[in-house]
Amino acid sequence: MMALLCSAACASAAPHDEPGLVFQTIDAADAPVVRVYADQSVVVSTADEEVGFSNVVITFPRWNGARYSAEAQGRRLHMEVRDDRPCPIEGVDRRRTATVVVSLSGADEDVTTCGYHVSADARH
Repeated sequence: MMALLCSAACASAAPHDEPGLVFQTIDAADAPVVRVYADQSVVVSTADEEVGFSNVVITFPRWNGARYSAEAQGRRLHMEVRDDRPCPIEGVDRRRTATVVVSLSGADEDVTTCGYHVSADARH
C-alpha cells in the first residue's frame, strides 16, 4: 500500500450541499478525489484530468462496504469502499472515515485513501 500524507485540506470537503453527493474521498496528497452521487454516477478528479462515469456497477460484498466498477472515455475504474476498515492516513478522524482503494486505468498504481459518507442516509 502506498503511504499518503494528509494535506491541510483533509478536514475540508466538497460542499455538503452539492446536489446528490452521497460519498467522497478526502483531499490527500497524490490521491484522486472521488465523488459518488445518488444517481450512482462517479466522478474521479486527478491533478491532470476529471473523468465522469455514469454506468457504474455497484456490488455489495460480504464485508461492510461496496465495490464500484465502470468504463468511460477509454478509462476503467475499480474502487472499493471499506466501511469496516479505519482510515490509514495520519491525522484523519478514523471513526468517521472508510478506507478506499482506487484503481484507474492509466494510473501508475492503485491508490489507498480515505472517504466518508456525506450523510448517514447515504450509506449503502
